Amino acid sequence: MCSFNLSWGIYTATFSDVYPFDSSLYFIYNSRFVYGIPSVQAPTGPCSPQSVPSNSVSNYMWLCNSNYDALSSQMENAPCLSAPGDPAPGQTSNAPGASCPGTSQLSAVSAGVQAEDTFGNGAYTIPVYDRSIAFGYLNNGWTSAVNSDGLGLPNHFQWLNAWNQNPTVPGTLRQGFARTTGSVNPYAASSLWDFYIVSNIYDSLSIPDPLSSSQIINWMTVGTRQLSNSSLTYTAPAHTIATYRFTLRSDMFFQDGRPVTAFDVAFSYLSMVGTGAFAGIGATPMTGVTILGSRQIDIGVNSMGPFVLSSLTSIPIVPGHYWTNAGSAAWDTGIGTCTSMGATCYPAQYTPSSGTTPSCALSCANFPATLMNVNPAQVSAGYDPVANHTFVGSGAWQCGTVTSSASGVCTSTGSQNPPVGGSYTLTRFGRGLSPASSVSSIYSRSSGTLALYLWSQQTGDFVHDFLNFSIVASCYGQPAQPLGSAGACAHYQQGIGANGATTAGGTDGCPTGSVCGSRVGLSQVAIVNRFVGLNWVAPFNWETSPPQGIVVLPPVLYEGTAILDPSTLAGCSSPYPVGGYDC
Repeated sequence: MCSFNLSWGIYTATFSDVYPFDSSLYFIYNSRFVYGIPSVQAPTGPCSPQSVPSNSVSNYMWLCNSNYDALSSQMENAPCLSAPGDPAPGQTSNAPGASCPGTSQLSAVSAGVQAEDTFGNGAYTIPVYDRSIAFGYLNNGWTSAVNSDGLGLPNHFQWLNAWNQNPTVPGTLRQGFARTTGSVNPYAASSLWDFYIVSNIYDSLSIPDPLSSSQIINWMTVGTRQLSNSSLTYTAPAHTIATYRFTLRSDMFFQDGRPVTAFDVAFSYLSMVGTGAFAGIGATPMTGVTILGSRQIDIGVNSMGPFVLSSLTSIPIVPGHYWTNAGSAAWDTGIGTCTSMGATCYPAQYTPSSGTTPSCALSCANFPATLMNVNPAQVSAGYDPVANHTFVGSGAWQCGTVTSSASGVCTSTGSQNPPVGGSYTLTRFGRGLSPASSVSSIYSRSSGTLALYLWSQQTGDFVHDFLNFSIVASCYGQPAQPLGSAGACAHYQQGIGANGATTAGGTDGCPTGSVCGSRVGLSQVAIVNRFVGLNWVAPFNWETSPPQGIVVLPPVLYEGTAILDPSTLAGCSSPYPVGGYDC
């Protein structure tokens, strides 16, 4: 029987980056997120029966109040964000609030305000200070600094975008932390500083626009659809009221060269929810996962609300190879079987279980549920992915030199959580390679990959993209044309996709006295095919309705020491890399 010291203490802390507002009202203080043990759970205890044991619970203060739980759950599952009649400044009462049109259910805003009112009346936390935070940096040549909504300068896009031609330490971007990390194990990470590191190693299915947190951008996917149970071709997991279907990009790889598959996504969701990991709390509405193909997965949910999709798609995607309790060899065998030609693994459906092997609900013979069970020793608070060389993700930064079997060393001590004065040193995924020169060894969201995408002239509209692909296919083997010539074939003979190759006048059809591009070959056709159906900023349109704050097309891009100019700035009179990347 577990026992706990119930003596009061005081911890000085505050919250930041709490958009949407459910991130604290629901995911921190609802009793679903306490450490679940029978003595405190309903019906005998005050806490939610849905809570599970975890090494990184978000409701670490054991706040359990049934009235607050009901209101915060109404907020989370409201059918609308706001409605006419929501509480407004100056009102003398926060009740009764406004119902969503055509329903008797409170809007998220009304339920949220009432949850706050209950919280304040109960004095569940006692404010002891107010904060004022300012961030600064030495602007000695840095460009593309991102002042993120709710976070300021220390944010994922800052490290992804910031560039300096002559930094104080060559090739290095430095940031100071106010405190040491507590754990960078994705199953145990819980603090802001933990996730500064974790979010750079691992990607998630979606990511918020840094300048407008309410705008969610598809990050690892080419498309997301919401489906009703009646539209599915299989039986949905029990308690499912809606299903989200995600189609993964086909060009994503982990830093060890392994492709990111739907099985890795399923493993991440099942294990994060099953172990109650802090990083996985956004996926708690999940009823199960159904894998339809190596790059397509359905996630069923038991509730719907204005925040469900953004929370559901925020968890880190880890490679099952390093975390499965069945062992890496068994995982690789299963992946090999289910990604081979003619695989009979689909649809495969799994449902989560608390801390144990997920249940198989449909067609798991070739990829058994035991493969989806995380190694319990690796989710403990003391497990160190740095020292054990399992710190491998698909994100923009990697831990040292990553091989096909292990991550490298990326701290001053050789282990996680270096002390005051110590450091993490992360390496850009693709460092040392020319922009867009590899698919598996360079980050799928790198600047070079973006330049290649823009060169491909794909847009994410399947009708346009297939027509565009047929055009480049028709250009295969056509005679070389002079640099700067108009027309589709000339475009695909030069620029970053042709790697700047040129043909001298008088050869290969190139007019005497001219310098031409190179004939379109299998490489250019494969590049255009790679981006069929991909909209880089989906669900937005970069040209007509872009995400807030993004630069105007076509952008100047930076990768390592390379400056990638678009044709409008660099001109097309000389070959890439001197000329434009898209011509």
